[in-house]
This record gives sequence, structure tokens and C-alpha cells, in this order.
Amino acid sequence: MINLKTFKHPDAKTIKGIRETIFSGTQKRINKKIQNLSYLLKKKSKRMMDSKEGMVYGRC
Repeated sequence: MINLKTFKHPDAKTIKGIRETIFSGTQKRINKKIQNLSYLLKKKSKRMMDSKEGMVYGRC
């Protein structure tokens, strides 16, 4: 049984409201994870680019 007090959503009294709150919560978490991943990928690719450019400069 889900405790209604843990949900601060106004529609949490209804089952549909509970489902929506859970879904929106997981959706937000997933979005955050995706943002973090894309940020890390950007950071990594930038670092790789920097190292490549550094190597090119090193040859010159």
C-alpha cells in the first residue's frame, strides 16, 4: 500500500494522480540522467578534441 502522505501532489488522493506523480518523478529523473550523460559526452569529446589539437601543435 502506498502512503498518500509521501505524495505532496494535489491529485495524489486518486490512483490516477498517484500514477501521474510517480511517472512525472521518474520522467524527471530520467531526463536528469540523460542531461548528465550528454554533458559528460560533450566534456569528453571536448577533451579529446583538445588533446588532438595539442598533438597537432606539438608536431608543429
